[in-house]
Amino acid sequence: MMKKSNCDTEEEGFETDVMRYSSDLGSISLDNDQHADNDNETIDCLQRKLRNVKHLCGRETSWKQFEAVFMVSAINGDGVAELREYLIFKAKPGDWKYHSSLVTDQTPLEIAKMCVWEKLLEYLPKEIPYNITVKIPYWEVNEDGILNCIIELDCKEKNRYLKYALGKRGATVGKIAREAKQEMMNTFKCDISLKLVVK
Repeated sequence: MMKKSNCDTEEEGFETDVMRYSSDLGSISLDNDQHADNDNETIDCLQRKLRNVKHLCGRETSWKQFEAVFMVSAINGDGVAELREYLIFKAKPGDWKYHSSLVTDQTPLEIAKMCVWEKLLEYLPKEIPYNITVKIPYWEVNEDGILNCIIELDCKEKNRYLKYALGKRGATVGKIAREAKQEMMNTFKCDISLKLVVK
């Protein structure tokens, strides 16, 4: 009885075949110490497997689970135009859910919290930002159109996280306050007086 070689295949479905051949291809290695006959046999086996994969892939014209598949490059933008055209083709006419002038459906307070939260993630290490709650106890626009607000950073475990949030001589919280204020000014298009309090 002849032993079946790794190169022999059976019809088990396209996906199974490709996965098996891909796995087999990865298992083939050529050692310098192998005899020439073994090298030739291994190369022949590799070539057969490559032909089998090419054959299996060649008989499939599409991905069965998807209506369309796009190859897109994030580096040079290849395939983006085709994807855009497909999305436009599939889009259905309808009314806008929000007015065209509306930038976001978030409230101004939510946006302000996100501006501060972004800086917490940027300047505080590891799990610390996730253990700080951002609160806004005071929010008011004065007669001159200046937004005055107080934002609190409530540390859940004060003994562990308070010193990190403050930084050396308040340097970290000062940097967070300055950059969050600038981010809010860019978003709201107005002057802002921001007080950041760590509790």
